[in-house]
Amino acid sequence: MLKEDDVIAKVKQQIQALLPETDLVTIEQYRTEQQAQADMAINLKTKSGKKYELWVEAKSQGLPRNIRLAISQLNSYTKNRKNIYGLIVAPWLSEESRRICTEAGLNYLDLSGNYLLKLPDIYIKSDGKPNQYPSTRPLKSVFSPKSTRLLRVLLNYPKKPWYVKDLAKASNLSIGQVSNLKKELLNYDYLAETEEGKLRLKSPEQLLLKWADKYTYTKNETVSFYSLESTGAIEKIIAEKASKQKIDYAFTLTSGSARVAPFLRSDRVFAYVNSDLEQFANECGFKKVDTGANVILMKPYDQGVFYFKQEIDNTFIVSNVQLYLDLNSYKERGQEAAEFILKERLRKAW
Repeated sequence: MLKEDDVIAKVKQQIQALLPETDLVTIEQYRTEQQAQADMAINLKTKSGKKYELWVEAKSQGLPRNIRLAISQLNSYTKNRKNIYGLIVAPWLSEESRRICTEAGLNYLDLSGNYLLKLPDIYIKSDGKPNQYPSTRPLKSVFSPKSTRLLRVLLNYPKKPWYVKDLAKASNLSIGQVSNLKKELLNYDYLAETEEGKLRLKSPEQLLLKWADKYTYTKNETVSFYSLESTGAIEKIIAEKASKQKIDYAFTLTSGSARVAPFLRSDRVFAYVNSDLEQFANECGFKKVDTGANVILMKPYDQGVFYFKQEIDNTFIVSNVQLYLDLNSYKERGQEAAEFILKERLRKAW
């Protein structure tokens, strides 16, 4: 990982190339502790003779939390100063970090080729460049199977403030696990922490969309079967058999969507069943097949899949969060149905 001094040094090398229509006059670095000023000041003089000063705040990582801190620092430096503009630099700025800069009215530049410089006489912009300085610790632990239990709790109670110990209990994770995940979620600006030390979800939709990008229902063990019974009869058989044997189950994909948001219909049944799938199917009278299946049973990759399941018409359906995730990764118009769930169910709850 680059240090902030390294970032500043590389910015010096890049800034002239990014400003072909300007004359770069001087570059000064503010280093005195007494001033507590920006990391670097860039004095610009345009061809029309106007002068501007860019005050630079450098971060070794362009995490949203770091960017918000940089914005606060720059705003304190530049307050009530004319012709001084803020510039945030980092090795790489994600789309979310760039959005935060833009909304705050600040310029940005990363060493991977993304930048926005917006001054009265200057406007240059480049976006969409990939990260050339990937972190050795990307945001992946948060989306590991067991860790997503915490996300389910947060997304199903988006307005509730939590202490770490209460989150650990609700998500069936250790306090240590939740503490580590808390740090990651704070860094990426998905959580906010109150003065009392409680945590609340800050960006539920952004967190869900990020999770959906990394998720597919095919992570679960999946086995296909065939039954001569109708769709409704198959679902009744599954529900009754699982309830009688006290087996966790929940319908999802088209079977879930048909009840939660009648947008997507199918002649196939999809259900999570926490049991030996072939044995359960055999007891239900289903035949295992390689093609032409109308019953797809899935053993969940983690018990969190059953968190907050809903009871509708005397049958269990996965939570709206889980249903969104599954549908979003389902090829047959699944994304349209997922968008319906997001718009008509989740957003209204958030």
